Amino acid sequence: DQALQMKRLPAAVAACEVLGALGHKEYLESAGGIASPLARALTSGSMRLTAAAADAIFRIDPEQSFSGSSDYLSSLVYMSRSGGSKTAIVGHVNLEVAQSVAALTSRRGYVARPVTTSRDLFEQAKNDPDLELLVITDKLSRPGFSELVQAIRSNSRTRHIPILLMVDPDNVNRANRLADRYNYIQVSPAVASEVVIARQLDHLVKGIDYQDATQVERGDNAVMALDHLGHYASQTDRYPFFDVVRHQEKLVGGLASPSRAASTCRVLGELGTADAQVRLLETASNMQLPVALRRIAAESFGVAVQKRGLMLSRQQILDQYARYNASEQDSREVQSVFGAVLDAIEGSSAVGAPEVVPASQ
Repeated sequence: DQALQMKRLPAAVAACEVLGALGHKEYLESAGGIASPLARALTSGSMRLTAAAADAIFRIDPEQSFSGSSDYLSSLVYMSRSGGSKTAIVGHVNLEVAQSVAALTSRRGYVARPVTTSRDLFEQAKNDPDLELLVITDKLSRPGFSELVQAIRSNSRTRHIPILLMVDPDNVNRANRLADRYNYIQVSPAVASEVVIARQLDHLVKGIDYQDATQVERGDNAVMALDHLGHYASQTDRYPFFDVVRHQEKLVGGLASPSRAASTCRVLGELGTADAQVRLLETASNMQLPVALRRIAAESFGVAVQKRGLMLSRQQILDQYARYNASEQDSREVQSVFGAVLDAIEGSSAVGAPEVVPASQ
């Protein structure tokens, strides 16, 4: 608790690791209406500390809801979305200008994307675990750039993200006051050459003394978080207070990530919802994906059907038979994937699956 209060990040991370290794349930208890240090560490603003606290809570293995349990589950979902890259968001009301600055930012090593509203910038920023840079112009409105920066610095996930503020001369004083009030803000003229913007970005990044999780760490944290979520989803009777299904929409994006797709398949298999079954079926049937991943998707589909019964439409089932028949000339590995899907479908008859005649008959 002392390390957290003093903002000593390495000491706080080490404390989380010790508490997790000891595994005492009382470490999650609140005192005087204040959440435990582990629960508060989840919203510290440091990805490294959030990951350490989340892993410690998993090791402690809570048996009931605790103060901060919703933050814990949200933190796992948040970390699970990392692609291991470093991203940037550029905000300008004019899309072409935003795209131009985003292209320049991309040349500095970021995966940059443009937005045209303050709302989109803030929503994307607080949900992007890979975010390492924000470029905000004074052309954004509702809220304006000043209120937007305040909101960003008030959010635990974005309070340390470096910001390049590009403003007109009339707004330089306001921008400088923000830079004086908050850390990691660089003020730049709104109309600046590519060379000047590049220099400002480099100056901003070099001036950061706050070291957080590396790209490799974030990628590892994503897999860890998915494993933890899958554990809770697989034992809903034991963990009814962790509603992983509620976060399903945010999890499915992991299917598009090579580093997270396999783990995401396993989580969706444990959730077993209708949407999860369709997503797994699409992944298993996608001929553009590696056979190893498709096999995991097929196995996870089988788990989903076993847990919740078959939730496909009759047409979706018929389409799957057609895919199987069309794979006659494919490799045995590919045929085995389609076969595993059909085994799950046909094995579900005991739980009310519709009777279907294969397409080839």
